[in-house]
Amino acid sequence: MVFEEKEDILKVTRNLISMLDDDIRVKVLIELSRNGPLSIRALSRRLKVNYRKIAYALKQLKEYAFVEETVVVVSEGRKYRFYTISKDIKEVMLKHILNISQDSFAQSL
Repeated sequence: MVFEEKEDILKVTRNLISMLDDDIRVKVLIELSRNGPLSIRALSRRLKVNYRKIAYALKQLKEYAFVEETVVVVSEGRKYRFYTISKDIKEVMLKHILNISQDSFAQSL
């Protein structure tokens, strides 16, 4: 997705900021951006957080399209789910939010 209108950027940024209000969601986004794709179990072990809390955080992040789920069918009745950070969110995080914080830091010097 290419952000052509400022309203799109503002909407995604506003949703991103509201999602960053929870420490577990922030940790999940950071871990997925560094080491994704990962399963709930892998995230739970890496972050040392109960898998139910991870599952709930992923559900919220998936609801707002911050993460994408990939289902791999291993055998009949057995599926593995892997999560990755959305390309749009990663782009906003890297391009817009990090630039804002770098600009603010530079101005404070």
